[in-house]
Amino acid sequence: MQSAACQTVVRSDGFAPAYKDGGHNALAINPDSYKDKFAAAETTFTGKSGTYNITLTTLAETDGESTYKLLIDDRRIGQFTNPKTSQDYRQTLKTWNNVLVEKGAKIRVEFNSATNSQARQGSRKAYSRGRWTTLALIPPGATLSPSGSQTGNTGLRDSFDVINADTTVFEEMNGLVAVEAEHVSVQMLSEKRKWYVTSATKKPNISPDGDESHEASASGGAYLEVLPDTRRNNSNKLIRGENFSNEPGKMAVLVYPVHFNTPGRYYVWVRAYSTGSEDNGLHVGLDGKWPESGQRLQWCEGKNTWRWESKQRTNEQHCGEPYKIYLDIENSGLHTIEFSMREDGFEFDKWLMTKDRDFARPAGAGPAEKLLK
Repeated sequence: MQSAACQTVVRSDGFAPAYKDGGHNALAINPDSYKDKFAAAETTFTGKSGTYNITLTTLAETDGESTYKLLIDDRRIGQFTNPKTSQDYRQTLKTWNNVLVEKGAKIRVEFNSATNSQARQGSRKAYSRGRWTTLALIPPGATLSPSGSQTGNTGLRDSFDVINADTTVFEEMNGLVAVEAEHVSVQMLSEKRKWYVTSATKKPNISPDGDESHEASASGGAYLEVLPDTRRNNSNKLIRGENFSNEPGKMAVLVYPVHFNTPGRYYVWVRAYSTGSEDNGLHVGLDGKWPESGQRLQWCEGKNTWRWESKQRTNEQHCGEPYKIYLDIENSGLHTIEFSMREDGFEFDKWLMTKDRDFARPAGAGPAEKLLK
């Protein structure tokens, strides 16, 4: 797989300026100054010349339906307009198949602000900001898998950050895939809480964070923690949508592209470090969807140490029931595995998925990563 974002340049000649929306990890245009105008971002493709399926990931907005144009060496490949939505920042994908891209080609995405005249900001019409997060170039041999009931190549999620260079794609082999948490491809919805890497050379300067570093015993010597951590125990105020989210996919979302060779049911295990009663919850999803079987991963045992777990918190058992955390991979090919915050302060070292229902908890770091070649 190749990234179209080797070094993205925001065009200013003949276009409105764009800005980086850090909260949504997206490029956007400010409609307060540039209504119904197009901005543009361009990059030089450094991958191998060949034919690719190109997938653009946008964020649909309630304020208006922005339009996106894809051009290669000033030749328009296609145009796409976001659908109407009742959910702000809903990930939407558009794929153009079998596009010839030469090494050194200039790839440009143009995007505009738009209004549907339905939403208002005070007495003014509200405008969408043309937000988009990624552009992925996929060789036709790497099959995209449909998501839900949709058809066509719409199963890919945010495989490439628009600013970062190359993204690693992991591979399932023989019913098993394992990934270091810090090897995340894209982070989204990080306005209120964000995942930070801790390692011997990198320490987040975020407060409050009541835990000392645990990188010495982490797999690969690094891990992620979602910060700031304002609720460490029951005496701290629970604020939904800030330090707690029982709804999956709403806060601090991590995205990992994985190529699955073997469809089927996969049980999800996560290696985490919990020091209290309010830093031990997480959600897992697939291709932008968050099934009940991926909600409320829970840790109660093994405090103050790294521990693998695969239990779901239920009304009957708050410390979690086994065999209930799983994702169903219906088609082989490229999928995205996604994790979102349930409780702030969660320390996340590694995750794995296995078809073995009776998989034995690893004593240490667990299986090694395997990259798609």
